[in-house]
Amino acid sequence: MSEFKRERRYKIEKIGKPDWNKSCVVVEEDWPEYELVWNMIADRVNGDPYFFEETNMKLAECNKQVEQLQAEMQPEIDERDAKIVQLEEHIRKSQE
Repeated sequence: MSEFKRERRYKIEKIGKPDWNKSCVVVEEDWPEYELVWNMIADRVNGDPYFFEETNMKLAECNKQVEQLQAEMQPEIDERDAKIVQLEEHIRKSQE
């Protein structure tokens, strides 16, 4: 299977107020994602809490992982900070 690559394959004309500087995504009616995309847009527009809950749950999980990594790395960061302070003190004393 080849790697996915974005391509410009369509010319789209917006009905109403054309905005030629906008990009868009086209999902053809015979693609398996077609109904899913329409449902996702409807959920967003209607303020469906599922759309926002799922996004917020993913964000919360990412934030939790970041916090865990920070906690795991903090001892090493503290150790390096202490070494920097020692080196700066050593340099300061050697310049006196």
